[in-house]
Amino acid sequence: MTPKLSAGSKENYKLSETSKRLSEGMRVEKPRIDPPPHYVIPGTDLELIDVIKASLTEGEFQAACWFSLEQYAYRWFKKGDAENDLSKLLVYGNWLLESVKKNGVCIGKQ
Repeated sequence: MTPKLSAGSKENYKLSETSKRLSEGMRVEKPRIDPPPHYVIPGTDLELIDVIKASLTEGEFQAACWFSLEQYAYRWFKKGDAENDLSKLLVYGNWLLESVKKNGVCIGKQ
């Protein structure tokens, strides 16, 4: 069941702000490869990471990348698919690096 949002609700503002940021081209720089189908929003050319990034502040996005870096750095040798986890670690590291190059360090800033 989809929750109903009132016109002035915080959730409705967040959704409209996310849509605005996506339409302004605020997308994550990604390698030029075809993403797995489960990462693409049906009926669009958007990947889930684009929607997530557009719904976060730059500091929140940097923190999310840092969290994922820590996660993959901790477990890459434990799951049996080291190359895949190391590849993901590099992807999140590159996204964090690009964000810092473009915006400076934003973690902990409003």
